[in-house]
Amino acid sequence: MSIDAIQPTTVLEAGQIMAEAMGKDWIRDRKEVVDYLNRFREDLYLMYSEFKLFTNKFYCLELQCYTHDCKNLKNCDNTYWGVTIPEDIDGVLAVWEDDQPLRTYSKWWEARVGIVTRDNPQTHMSTTLVHQQFPTQRNLQRSIPIQFLTDNIEDAGKVITITVDTVFDRRKEYKIELVGDGIVTIPTPVTAIHSVILPSNLCGKVILLQEDGYELSEYSGYDTIPSYRRLKVSLECYNRCKSGRILLHGNQKFKPIFFDSDIVEVGSRRILETAARFYRYGENSTDTEQLRKASLEEAQLKRLLKGALDRQRGNADQDPSQLVRRERSIIRSTYLAGYSGRDRSNRSRRSSTNFNNK
Repeated sequence: MSIDAIQPTTVLEAGQIMAEAMGKDWIRDRKEVVDYLNRFREDLYLMYSEFKLFTNKFYCLELQCYTHDCKNLKNCDNTYWGVTIPEDIDGVLAVWEDDQPLRTYSKWWEARVGIVTRDNPQTHMSTTLVHQQFPTQRNLQRSIPIQFLTDNIEDAGKVITITVDTVFDRRKEYKIELVGDGIVTIPTPVTAIHSVILPSNLCGKVILLQEDGYELSEYSGYDTIPSYRRLKVSLECYNRCKSGRILLHGNQKFKPIFFDSDIVEVGSRRILETAARFYRYGENSTDTEQLRKASLEEAQLKRLLKGALDRQRGNADQDPSQLVRRERSIIRSTYLAGYSGRDRSNRSRRSSTNFNNK
């Protein structure tokens, strides 16, 4: 599994560190400590503007054919090619096809392109973010009964609420009681799916599929109301695409963790201890001294994070304007590089004096 992280560790190791720093017992207070651990992780995800963490999530996705809303399912002219953005991707940073960057249009970047070089010229192919959210990863292929497949027996009896259009009713709501490790069917042919609401305590996966076995979506317990976004690729891209796939680069989405073997993206002992003390002092407290300590620990936490990131990223954050100014000074001057204006003037006066003394 690819993890964009700083010294990653496991829930077992990170939980023990945080429990000790908070004055908790890891065995007795495990759930409480893991809740704080997830809160710490979510805070890191939400500090995106400050630290740009977890920005390297990649997927190779096959192009799919989707139907526009309010169109006839049987009319092939009313379709478009694209991909559904995976549920663990928050924001799309770049899209590539056959080593070429696709121009990416969205409401945030009106024309974001990849690096343009002589060997990698600007492409005319493009992707557009569809400004709509969908309850399933794929569209229905036709009017057909749908099914829910459960893979965990502990989910038996839990209820999923789904709103659909059927061949007889519009906006029909069904309460589906799951069968542990089995299938439940809505026998009436469904023409559209508007929303799906999952139980908050889902233990395993639930697969939504057509009666003929075509899978529409795979749900987990992370999102109570699943919603997916899609990218539409230009027709030129589809016609030229040799592999039928695109490489998507995006920001990783936050998801809670629980099991001992789950991955904690930032596992530095110093950072975890500082975060634990910040929550310990600032949580549910109105005491001035406690809040002051919490503020100091928060500032220390950000310093440690910045230091870890600077070490990991090396010279990536250098100011390019410094290089520009240096290039200009070399072009306009015959003096040796590294001398300031004052150094050069003093050196010139010393050279002139020595020449005159001779």
